[in-house]
Amino acid sequence: MSLKSDEFKKIGKNLLTPSLFILLCVVSSIILAVYYIAPTITLLVLSIILISLSILLLPPLYIFILKSNDRLFQYTITKSIIIILIAVALSLLTFNSICKNNSLQNNNNENTLTSHSYRGIITSVTYKRYYKRNVISFWKKNNKENYKQGFFFSYDEMLFHKGDIIEFSAKSKKLTSQNHHFTSLIKNKKMNISHFLIINKFKIIKKAKPPYRFFLKKKLLLTIDRLFSRESASIIKALYLGDKNYISKKIISAYRNSGSLHVLAASGLHVGILISILFLPLSLVMIPKKYINASALFLVFFYLYITGAPISLLRAAIMYSIFVFQSFLQTNKNVFNTIFITAIIILLIFPSELFSLGFQLSFSATFGILMLYKLYKKYLPTKLPYVSASLALTLSAQVFVLPIIAIHLQQINITGFITNLITIPGTYLTIVTSLCATVVSIVSFEIAQYISILTNYIHYFHYMVIQQISVIPGHFYIKNNTTVYIILLLCYMMLLLPVLPLTLFLRRKFIPQLILAVSIFSGWGALYYYHSTPKNLITYIKHNRGLMLASKIKNRLLLYGDLPDKRTLPKLIHYINHYGTVKIFHFLHDPDYNNIRATMLLVKKLHISRCMLASHFYPGKTMMQLFSLLKNEKIPVTLFKNRENIKIAQEKNSKQIYLQKLYHTYINGTLKKYIKDNNCDIPIREISIQ
Repeated sequence: MSLKSDEFKKIGKNLLTPSLFILLCVVSSIILAVYYIAPTITLLVLSIILISLSILLLPPLYIFILKSNDRLFQYTITKSIIIILIAVALSLLTFNSICKNNSLQNNNNENTLTSHSYRGIITSVTYKRYYKRNVISFWKKNNKENYKQGFFFSYDEMLFHKGDIIEFSAKSKKLTSQNHHFTSLIKNKKMNISHFLIINKFKIIKKAKPPYRFFLKKKLLLTIDRLFSRESASIIKALYLGDKNYISKKIISAYRNSGSLHVLAASGLHVGILISILFLPLSLVMIPKKYINASALFLVFFYLYITGAPISLLRAAIMYSIFVFQSFLQTNKNVFNTIFITAIIILLIFPSELFSLGFQLSFSATFGILMLYKLYKKYLPTKLPYVSASLALTLSAQVFVLPIIAIHLQQINITGFITNLITIPGTYLTIVTSLCATVVSIVSFEIAQYISILTNYIHYFHYMVIQQISVIPGHFYIKNNTTVYIILLLCYMMLLLPVLPLTLFLRRKFIPQLILAVSIFSGWGALYYYHSTPKNLITYIKHNRGLMLASKIKNRLLLYGDLPDKRTLPKLIHYINHYGTVKIFHFLHDPDYNNIRATMLLVKKLHISRCMLASHFYPGKTMMQLFSLLKNEKIPVTLFKNRENIKIAQEKNSKQIYLQKLYHTYINGTLKKYIKDNNCDIPIREISIQ
């Protein structure tokens, strides 16, 4: 027990740093600021807990300073006071920067703008899969001094760049704590945004010159398209730029179900690969390590510039910068201190990131690895060092990541514990070989094409394995079931047992291995038992706009009927996700405006394999938008003249039944008779969503 206790004491000593106290104070100030803008009981409780932790941290922090060998200050009390003053100053600065602008407070004096002619300048553009978010400083045509900040969404036909000056007419909605989520609220408040705009007409007065990064990225994307196959190119673009918009939803679904979606997000993994590529040739020529680190730092920040500095990459870049700075100063490297300082810097610049899922996952995974990796690795098989290291890495990260994903997304993935054994080396080889091909293409495009063949084969086999793993039922959407919650909590506690200082684990190494295996497989078994659906199932879903029929036959899910409105549709999507890995076929039996708009939202949220359309549709503007979306998503469309031809497969001894008949007999009240006459043996379920 003494060995394990010493490790815990070492971790506790490294955790107890002044930066932790400052970080808690900054986080508390952000939560209090958001509570001031949009008060909720959750934020109040969180702020009280964090402030209490900060106060409780003061006595051990004083002891830490007392025992430290730092000679920067002569007296311990002086150092303690300076740390407290820094924490208070940064907290007040953060609180003031969020709350200084009262434009988002509850003020209903100006809910809409009258139809005047406005001018504005685009200050930022954020690219999403289906739209672009544009932030604009705008004013009345002859009154530039009285300007406002707003944002609007643009689509393919409305392409803007930062610095464009436009003239437009628009309707606007004032952002308040009642109509805006506090995560976006604090982000908009930091950017001084007060209005959401719906632009009717616009004209570009002056076109700004795109930044140099735009041309570099365009050149890189063109080179990738020329070198690699279409499937490999989409993955390589996502890996380079951390942008999943380049990948089809079919591939994203496979990565998500296999538990390896995290490799497609630009993160510390990509920064580590870049650094390792530079380290290998430079270390062979006997260049000192600290100079290689400094050279790699320039490469990392150039990569940050190209990708647009996402938070996950910014975190890795700042941490590496601190590491390089410490190597030159030859100071003691405390990795926990580094991650706390990194979090402080990011939150001071972007306080809204505290509520971002990406920020929480990035820092919690890194913190888990730094804290628990060595403890887990000690009890895993030593005969296979790569397997034990990969499993320890996954376990230490998942201990902190799993609760966050479960709370935010109501999802848990079990197969990720095994998939990382394949995805990490597969991703590494893909990035390294593709980078070699891209760099060589500058000198000789013919040689680069030979290297790209290797990349295509690596990606082909890598994705083939991911596809096979994605079929395994290991990705679950959590239902509101108390039994499942209790079992998952027990499994999570078992997952933590091997890293606790218990003498039992030191005597027998197989015991913690057994506990880890039981924890993972018990969690998988509980989720599979309570969340799996029958092989064949017919479900009638009642909602505020009518009725929808969902028919699951083996691995196919057929959707037929009216779709709910925009407010209720997320509940339907959440229910569909519980079916697991299935091919979704959507039948648009009544192509009216509401069903078409709901179908477009459904296509954006789910991976639809095929869209079936009744032939009596009217080719209006909304329908043309749907066709354009289906074309962009590469979803095939089938027209049906006779809707009774939609059959549902039955057992050999049963009669054939039709989807339309199942739908209309339920409405008419003759479903039982129809099922009896046709010997239908498929289970039937009824649910209601509001």
